Amino acid sequence: MNMRCLKTKHVVWEELDGQTLLIDSRDDSAWLLNESAAQIWMRCEAESVEQIARQLARATRERLAQIEEDVCGFIDALRARGWVRRAQTAGEGMAAEELAFESNYSAPRLKLFSLASGPRRRPSPRGNSGPG
Repeated sequence: MNMRCLKTKHVVWEELDGQTLLIDSRDDSAWLLNESAAQIWMRCEAESVEQIARQLARATRERLAQIEEDVCGFIDALRARGWVRRAQTAGEGMAAEELAFESNYSAPRLKLFSLASGPRRRPSPRGNSGPG
């Protein structure tokens, strides 16, 4: 439970309209994170899983055991996709930063989708406005 995770280099993330989008540059798959999942993602290098769960429990007044289970489940899902890995040593993660939670806790629910739009066409001499 005192484990720290490191984000892998092939995952990029962006905050859009209050939500966080993770994109795997290897296959263009993506996850749209809710606010709680985004907080876990942003803190996973700086803090241990235990510290993240304690902060969420304190900020939301939810049961620590339930939040620990949710945090571990989310981290396990990220590890299964190869988006985070365990830090080998205690000092391998980043220095801890204080981040404030702005709203109540909600269990991390993820939406998995692909950014691929199908086969690409070459533009015609007239552009993409008509049949090529």
